Amino acid sequence: MRKKLLFITTRLFFTTNSGRKLSLYHYCRGLYEEYNYDIYLYTFLEGDQVFEREMEKKPYFIKDVVCAEEISTCGKLSNLLFRSLFSKKWPLQCSLYYSRKNVRRIGALCRQYAFDAVIADMIRTAPYLRAVKDIPIKILDMDDLLSGRYERELAADSDPNFVGQYSKKLPELANRILPGLKKQVLKLEIKKLLYAEVYYAELYDRVIFVSERETLQLNEKLTERKCVTVTTGVDYDYFSGETEASKEPNTLSFIGNLEYPPNIDSLRIIAEQILPNVSHPVTCYVIGRAPDRVLSEFGSQMTFLGMVEDLRTAVKPTLLFVSPIAYGSGIKTKILEAMAMGLPVLTNSVGAEGIHLISGKNAIVSDDMRFLAAEIDRLLDDEEERVRIGREAQDFVRSGYQWKDIWKGFRLCGLGD
Repeated sequence: MRKKLLFITTRLFFTTNSGRKLSLYHYCRGLYEEYNYDIYLYTFLEGDQVFEREMEKKPYFIKDVVCAEEISTCGKLSNLLFRSLFSKKWPLQCSLYYSRKNVRRIGALCRQYAFDAVIADMIRTAPYLRAVKDIPIKILDMDDLLSGRYERELAADSDPNFVGQYSKKLPELANRILPGLKKQVLKLEIKKLLYAEVYYAELYDRVIFVSERETLQLNEKLTERKCVTVTTGVDYDYFSGETEASKEPNTLSFIGNLEYPPNIDSLRIIAEQILPNVSHPVTCYVIGRAPDRVLSEFGSQMTFLGMVEDLRTAVKPTLLFVSPIAYGSGIKTKILEAMAMGLPVLTNSVGAEGIHLISGKNAIVSDDMRFLAAEIDRLLDDEEERVRIGREAQDFVRSGYQWKDIWKGFRLCGLGD
C-alpha cells in the first residue's frame, strides 16, 4: 500500500527553469519512485503562473494538486502590520503567504487523506504547521538560510530586492512606499529570519538544507540536531550526452535569470572585473531571461541568447563556463550542470560553496577576478588542460551528484521504511 505525502509549495515546479524548481521536481520524483509515496501538492503560484496552463505539464509522479487561495491585499497588509510588526517569529515573507482560509483548507485536506508525512517549502510556509500538526512526520525544507543570503546581499552594497524576488507578492501600496527604505526593510527581515529559522526548526521533526555548511550552522543553534542535508543533483546522463554542437573558438558562457538581482550583480563582475582583463577577443554568451535594462547595460560586451529549450545547445559549444557569484547561499545548480557537460568552470568561493571543488583539479576557484581572467587566457590557449579539467568535472558530478544518490538523504528525514 502506498503512503501519502503532502507538499506545501510556494510555486508550481513542472517547468524546471530554476534551480529551486529543479530540486522540487526531482525531490518529488524520488519520493514517489524510491520511497513509495503518492505526492499531493498544496501550492501557491508565482506571479506569472496560470494554474490551468501549468497543470498541462503535471508529471506522472504527482497524484493531485490543490491551488492555494490567493492572499488578499487586505490580508497581506493585516499580516504585515499585526503579525510581522509585533512578532519576532513572523518574517515579512511569511505574512505574504499566510491566511486562516488556507489553514482551514490544508486542515480539511489532512482530514480527507490522512497523510503520512508533510513537507513545507521554505520558511515562508512554515507557519502552516498549525494546519498539519497531526501528521506523523513534519519536515521543513528551508533549502538555505535566507538570513545569511540577505546578509550577503546587504554586504555587497547592491540594490536589494525587498524580501528577495517575492516583492511581487507585496500589495501595490507597499511597493510604492518602500523603494526608498529597501536596506532598512531588509535589515528588519534578516533580524526576524534569524529568530524564525531557529523557532520553526525546533517545531518541525526535520529540517532540510541543500548545503552541509548550513546544516551544520543551524544545528549548532538547536537544542536537538535535526537539520539534514538533501542536496541538489543533476541529470548526468542528459547533460553529459553527446550533441551535434561543435566548439567555437574563444567562447565563454554564463547562465542566469537576469530578473533576479544576484545574477545581475554576478554578470556585472564578469563585465567590469574579468572581461577587461582578458587578452583574447572572447565572445561571452549569456543564457537566461533578460529584461531590457540588462540588455542596455551589457549588450555591447556580451551576446544574449535569452531562454533556450535545451541548455546543452547553448553551453556545450563554448570553451569555458564563467560563473562568479556576487552573493547567495546554497548550491548553484548551473555550476553542477556545466561540470556535467564537461566544461571547465571558473567561479569564486561563493559559487563553490557546498560543492567542495578543488581548484586546479575539477574547476578553477578564486576570489581574485584578475586571476580568473588570467586563467581564462591560459585555458583558451591550452586545449589539453581544458579537456582534463572538463573530464575531472564530469567524474566529480557523476560520482556524487546524480539524483539516485541525492534521494538517499530522505532516509535521514524518517521517510524510509
